[in-house]
Amino acid sequence: MKKNTVIQQIFMQITILLFLKAVLLSSAFYFLAKKQLEKAVYNEIKQTSQIIKEAMVTADDSQQTIERLIDQKLLSASKEIAKQLKGKNIDDITRQELVRLKNEVGVYDISLFVKKGDDIVVAQSSDLNEVGLSSKNWGYWFTAFQQLMAGKEVTVGKGYYVKNFWSGPISKSEWEDKYYKYAYYYDGTTSFMINPYILDQEIYRLTHDHGPAELIKKIIRSQDEIVEIAVINVPAWLKGKKNKVVEPQRDLPVLFGRHTFLLSEDRDFFKKALNKNEILSVQFSKNDVSYAKFYVPIENNRVLAIVANYSQGMYVYYKLMFIFISSLIVSTILIFIILKNVTKNHLKPLTAITQHIQSISKGHLSTSLHIFTKNEWGLIAQYLNDMTRNISGLIVEVKKEIESLVSLSALLNETMDTSLKTIDELSSSITADSEKIFHEIDMYSGKLAHYSNQILGMIESIKSDFHEKEQLVALLHEMTATLYSFRTFTKQYVSLITNMNLLSYQTVQDVDLVIDKLTKLSQELEERIKVFQLEQ
Repeated sequence: MKKNTVIQQIFMQITILLFLKAVLLSSAFYFLAKKQLEKAVYNEIKQTSQIIKEAMVTADDSQQTIERLIDQKLLSASKEIAKQLKGKNIDDITRQELVRLKNEVGVYDISLFVKKGDDIVVAQSSDLNEVGLSSKNWGYWFTAFQQLMAGKEVTVGKGYYVKNFWSGPISKSEWEDKYYKYAYYYDGTTSFMINPYILDQEIYRLTHDHGPAELIKKIIRSQDEIVEIAVINVPAWLKGKKNKVVEPQRDLPVLFGRHTFLLSEDRDFFKKALNKNEILSVQFSKNDVSYAKFYVPIENNRVLAIVANYSQGMYVYYKLMFIFISSLIVSTILIFIILKNVTKNHLKPLTAITQHIQSISKGHLSTSLHIFTKNEWGLIAQYLNDMTRNISGLIVEVKKEIESLVSLSALLNETMDTSLKTIDELSSSITADSEKIFHEIDMYSGKLAHYSNQILGMIESIKSDFHEKEQLVALLHEMTATLYSFRTFTKQYVSLITNMNLLSYQTVQDVDLVIDKLTKLSQELEERIKVFQLEQ
């Protein structure tokens, strides 16, 4: 069987402890580093979100400023058109006249709205495609038209209003895929509402491309981790294919940026981000690349969707992890080697102590342990030497006692043999004498009994006084009975003496057997104690 020494056990324990330490440190580093990475990405997303929010506010302010300038231009154009069309009936105004006016005031086109039942429709326009359009289903636009033509303040909360004038937000044409800035003027001097408008496509692109959209592109180009940013107009996005874009700021699903990383969780996370007003995230993989998508709630029911490439961050993370684990392994090996050498040097006396104890177990008490270090090993060596000397002295004394016991046993055995012979001879002599005496007594008793019977017979034949005869006969009977009693007692006495002799002989044999066993035990102890090699 292979020996498992203390040194091996200590080395095994050190190895296990160092391994556990390495595992714990690696696990701690893994989770802490991963947490720090996630925190860094989260903070970066948060900062990016804040920058985009501020850019959107600035863009909105810029767009409003530009729109207000356009509104002022449209207001001046509207007043000029109203001045030139004042007093004219709608049926007297021709398309060519409106074309001339639009060129004079510098607008894209001019349309004239009139009330028609419960509707307000385009009765004349410089663009034939506009003629006949109904505004009844235009929502708050129709409400604004009604308020304006009734001479009331427009209170729809959208667009720009001054007395007799209202302009709506940039919106898409009813019949073509273009965006316009529409203005409406009615001061009561005409029977129709004047609608000058300009093509706002270039203005919209200018404010759009040089605002948050351009900033998003710069952020994506400057930061490798961020691969996509999109400002999601959640109500419009949730409509899906049913969504219809009329006003870009209201109806576009993606206001700025690109939204190509579509996930099944998008719908729920858009809603949760707005409801909880907190940043949410989900991790996913695409083409063997790890990504994280963040949902950042912003104002006006919008969510900033930012997709970050986790693989690049994880590459740095794994690289750091590799460096850390490699350093940990090297340091663990160095610590193990140092501890092994230190432990081996400190436990070196243990080998000598083990060999010395093994020697003692084999009966070698004549050797001493020579360890003189001033620590526990020195004390153990001193105590073992003292113990060896004490055991050696004890065995010497026991050996002397055993020798005395052997001598005493031999003497006792010899004495008992002599006593046994004497008792045997004495017992045999007593038994023989007793039997001889018993034989003689029995012989004499028999004779006396015979004589007594003869006397009784003779007395029977003698004819004399009957009373005296009876007395004599009784006396003889009594004598005969006494003789038989004496004979019986003699037999019992002789038997008792014989039994006592036999019992004494058995007792002596038992004692002799005990002495014999004691002698054998003494001899065995003497043989066993010979194994100890004592100092002379």
